Amino acid sequence: NLAMGIAVPIQFLGPVAVGAITGKNWKQRVAILVAAVGVALLAGLSLSGGSSDTVVIGLIASFVAALAWAGYIVFGNKMAHSGSLDSLSLAITFAAVVMAPFVAPSAIQQVTIDPGNSVWRIVQFTILASVIAAVLDQIMLKTIDPNVFSVLLALYPVISLIIGLFFGQI
Repeated sequence: NLAMGIAVPIQFLGPVAVGAITGKNWKQRVAILVAAVGVALLAGLSLSGGSSDTVVIGLIASFVAALAWAGYIVFGNKMAHSGSLDSLSLAITFAAVVMAPFVAPSAIQQVTIDPGNSVWRIVQFTILASVIAAVLDQIMLKTIDPNVFSVLLALYPVISLIIGLFFGQI
């Protein structure tokens, strides 16, 4: 049990690392430094909560997620410059096949409870959260450097905070 307030910011180390490695000038490196400080502040400077074994497992999972996010940026950049969205459609299909065994049991259970609403939600989630986001990411990665994209990803928590404040959620 690693607190979400610690686990989620650790995942942002992936984009921060890509930005730090691919940064081309001092301004970009300062932006990455600010993002890294933000990650540290969001995560807190102490690791408290749960037994040490569960904290370690949570930390490992968070760092694996950070590595996956860094890989997404690096390979997404290569894919964006390949010239078409064919690679993206293959990647999304591959991800769906890999994730199907993990998601299928709960999806089947939900569809049997409320078939019409569940299918509609699955379609919405697939289109809004996966397809549109991936296509927009590919367009962005084709037009901007990976280090700039990394900084933009590292701003997600700030954007979430602003939206939460605006809608009275925080």
